[in-house]
Parts: sequence; structure tokens; C-alpha cells
Amino acid sequence: MKSEDEERLGDVIRSLLNRHTHLHEKRIQKLVFLADLHSIQTRGKRLVEADFKRYYHGVYSEMVSLKLQGLEGVDVRPDIAPDGSATLAFLKPKKALPTPHLLKEDLLILEETLRACKSLSTEELAEIGKTTLLWESAEFGQPLDYDSYLRDPSTRLSPEMRKAFDAAIEERKRARPKSFGSVDEMYAESRS
Repeated sequence: MKSEDEERLGDVIRSLLNRHTHLHEKRIQKLVFLADLHSIQTRGKRLVEADFKRYYHGVYSEMVSLKLQGLEGVDVRPDIAPDGSATLAFLKPKKALPTPHLLKEDLLILEETLRACKSLSTEELAEIGKTTLLWESAEFGQPLDYDSYLRDPSTRLSPEMRKAFDAAIEERKRARPKSFGSVDEMYAESRS
């Protein structure tokens, strides 16, 4: 990964941490992945150049994990995940962390992603990632094929997820974000 790509990935993670009281790594992994997919869908280019692979609990990127381990100015505490496993909680910094490598359009992608995913559990985010052909075309432990994904729009988000992101964009424009209690609610809304 190039230095500028690493800085950009760090800024995406810092931006997420600036907006939440705390986040577990598993949720950060899923949010970065979904924001990247949303960027591809709306702009035709990736938000970050992190290599994600198909893994036990959905998508996983060693690059995201390493960037989290090296973040400065972030308070990290041991915690228990909703599934009962031991994990680390990355706490919201007292002072917002700078994100100089993100453009206004990048921040908009992150905002729209967070609004679309706000009320969804981490497990539901993992399931959403598994609905893409990008996920389905990869073998366990193997990197997802972004080159094919970028070339072929048919491998992108499912129509239901596209509608959910579109609804989040419309709600942002109207300054009335819509929250969903579950993936099923979001899916039902996208079908109406």
C-alpha cells in the first residue's frame, strides 16, 4: 500500500472514530468496507485501497487492522463484544482527530454510509457485505477481486442495498435521516 493510501485509510478510520463514542474493530472493518462499496457505486472509484478478504465474520482487512493498531491519539480499552467475545473498544477522542487526506466528497460518502448503517448491528453489517457478488466470488481467506468489481457494475451492491443507500442520501438532503431497526426493515423500505 502506498504511503498516501495508508494516510487516507487512517483518515477514514479517524473520521469514523470522531463520530462515535466507541467502536469495536469488527464494526470498523465492516463500515470501511461498506463505505468503500458506496464510493464505488456512486463515484466509480474506491474510497480506500485496503485489501479485504472473505473471512469468518464477513470481510476483513489486515491493512485496516494494522492501521488501527498504529493510530495515535486514540484511547483503546478492553471490552466485551455483543457476542460475548473479548475485543478492544476504540474510544472517541476528546478532541477531533484531523483528517487532512479526505476530500469533502469522501466525508459525504462516510456520512451517507453511517446514516444507512446507523441502526444496524455489526452482525447485520457483516451479512450485508456477504450479499455482494464481490464477496461471493472470493474463496475463504482470499482477497476480494476489486479489479473485476470496478470493471463490471453487475457485481456491485444488490438492488435492495442500492435503494437503502439512495434512501439515506435522500434523507440527508432533507435533513431527516431514516433509521432502521433491522436489515429486514431496511429491505422492506427499499422494496416500497
